[in-house]
Amino acid sequence: MMLSMLSMRSNLLYLFFSLEISLLSGSSLRLEKSPARLSLHGHNSFDPSLAVPGALLWHEEGPHAFAVCAPPRVGRELWQRLMMRLADDPRWNVSTYQSIGNQLMSVARAQQTTVRLQTSMSAKAVVVRDPTTRLLSAYLTRCREHGEWWRCLSEAPITFKELVAKLETISDWTQVDVNFRHQVDVCGMGKIAYDTIGRLENLPNDGRLILERAGLWQEFGSGWGYSQSSNFGEEAQPFEHLTKRDMDDKVCHFYSPELLQRVSRLYSTDYQMLEYDANKWVERCPRWRNPAPQPQAAVNSLQQMVSAPCAPTASEISVLSEKVQTAPVKFFLHETGVFNFSKATNCFIKALGANPGVDDFDSRVRPNIAEHLGEMWLLQRLREHPSRTMDMDEAQVHVVGIPVFVSKKSSELGNKGQCGGKVAHQRRMKRILEVLPAMPHFQRSQGRNFFFFTTHWDVQHSFTEELLSFLDAHKVMIGTADSDYIRWYPYPNIQKIILPYKVHSLLEASALDEPITPPSLPSVSFTFHGDMLRRHDGQQRDILATFAELLPNTNIVNSTFSLVADYAKQCSHTASIVKESRFCFVPAGDSPTSRRLFDAVAAGCIPVVMSDFDGIARNLPFSKTVDWSQHLLFGGSLQCTSGDVGGSTQWLGAAHDRYELTGRQMRQNLKKLFREHLSYTKGHGLVTSLLSELRFYL
Repeated sequence: MMLSMLSMRSNLLYLFFSLEISLLSGSSLRLEKSPARLSLHGHNSFDPSLAVPGALLWHEEGPHAFAVCAPPRVGRELWQRLMMRLADDPRWNVSTYQSIGNQLMSVARAQQTTVRLQTSMSAKAVVVRDPTTRLLSAYLTRCREHGEWWRCLSEAPITFKELVAKLETISDWTQVDVNFRHQVDVCGMGKIAYDTIGRLENLPNDGRLILERAGLWQEFGSGWGYSQSSNFGEEAQPFEHLTKRDMDDKVCHFYSPELLQRVSRLYSTDYQMLEYDANKWVERCPRWRNPAPQPQAAVNSLQQMVSAPCAPTASEISVLSEKVQTAPVKFFLHETGVFNFSKATNCFIKALGANPGVDDFDSRVRPNIAEHLGEMWLLQRLREHPSRTMDMDEAQVHVVGIPVFVSKKSSELGNKGQCGGKVAHQRRMKRILEVLPAMPHFQRSQGRNFFFFTTHWDVQHSFTEELLSFLDAHKVMIGTADSDYIRWYPYPNIQKIILPYKVHSLLEASALDEPITPPSLPSVSFTFHGDMLRRHDGQQRDILATFAELLPNTNIVNSTFSLVADYAKQCSHTASIVKESRFCFVPAGDSPTSRRLFDAVAAGCIPVVMSDFDGIARNLPFSKTVDWSQHLLFGGSLQCTSGDVGGSTQWLGAAHDRYELTGRQMRQNLKKLFREHLSYTKGHGLVTSLLSELRFYL
């Protein structure tokens, strides 16, 4: 009765199982009449407790019974969608990962007993992935992006290298999260003979062959993707954390040759049975073969002089020094017709009592709004940039000039909807969605050379979920202040280009108008004004209060702007203190980035970055053109710093003592950096840096 009920609901069964594998040799799937068996490398004994419910997906109704095993982090969602489509479930093509996950989980809960896999299945397949990328993807997605550090065997954030060290101590793999178990265990490779094996790296071809062998291709091989015009596996589905190019870059960044060897030993069964070669990454990562000749060139002089107990090594920081000289791309700016948001923008400015072109929004809105109004200024800088072309055929990039956050905020102003109300914003987004697919230049590139932008974290309400799903399906480029915003998670295929926050207007003005060389040295040693109680990595910000007691002449204040009536006055006071400070703490908060970093740069205050290095490194803007290693002081994560208060205090004191020797030059360089690359209100520098960065995403 239970089996019948589940078949009626969705024909999708979740199983604990024990299996024996029959694999195809080679780097991609080859369907042979008599597939060769690979040796089990000592894995003939299978422990059913290591199998994972939900890894095996099973459809048994209709002319073709079919089963596929897809372990976590190996594109399981795409196969889940296939099973729902086979079952005529209309929800199979829902837009977001959470939606399909919740629907499938409701089926899983209905199953109260283990179901046996019947040997009469006409087709059995397993999909696998390079253990190198699977392990890293699980760490980045489940632990770092979702903050589920318990999956990484930790109560607090840890580095990828620390995760590997923890896994090396494991003797009972049943205690390890399913995302990190061996694939041969998850799919129980030891009891049932699979017909075929497919590789995630070759999904379009392997997926087709699997479906052909199951007799499903003709009916179910097409109609996939947002527009239902792609074949199975061709259009990127929202199961993967990163694009292939991004993942290659991340492997080269997070791994080292030594760490890769440790992982290859740790997952030796997967590498051997599934025929993956860890050594290929040595060829894919040229900087491993040709490391920077002298680590000292990779960091600023102040970082060299003082040794922080929790700081990244010079070798790690060197990734920020790998710059490429390239010309900015030519672009066409779409800002007419449905892309003309001037009415909403002007209404927003007028409702605040502001004037167009005047940078005084910090006195009119809260800082968590003002810091994201750079999109208005960016639009003006784009209009004036010499790389703009009026010929769409000549453009390498198509910039969609819609300030989506401003549109959203204008729709929320006033009780009477003086700027049209929320419906007006949603209507604007809907028109964009209607027009984009019909644009010849969008069709020509499938949208991959189209660029949108907003720095606000609430992308789902700024763009709307419908538009974001469409953009995700077409792998468009979107400028954002933080690629780790949790709201980005359902849209992994969007190519995220990092933009700076808009700095406080007083600091922007001082950086642009005042002399780079100050007449005297700043009077405050270390500064931080902000909330000591944040989430995620920011939970340990209270260590800054300890530094206030141990370091001389600090200005460290625990304050929350939302609790202050005159937030404009408070923010102006903070800006004035930052201008008079030598060092500005930039601790981790709810996400790796914050406006605080860019305020410090504009003021010439040396940023002391207190967060996970990898998190901040991948979220620094214009990383292909700006050598951030020369401008930031890295102190390590708050967790590590809190564990070594004495050593960290000594390090900070040593940096302060050497300020007169090297700090003055760094202060000048910071202001120069801001003028040349980070200012939204003046010059071509920010847009030139952005256009140079976009070239690498085409």
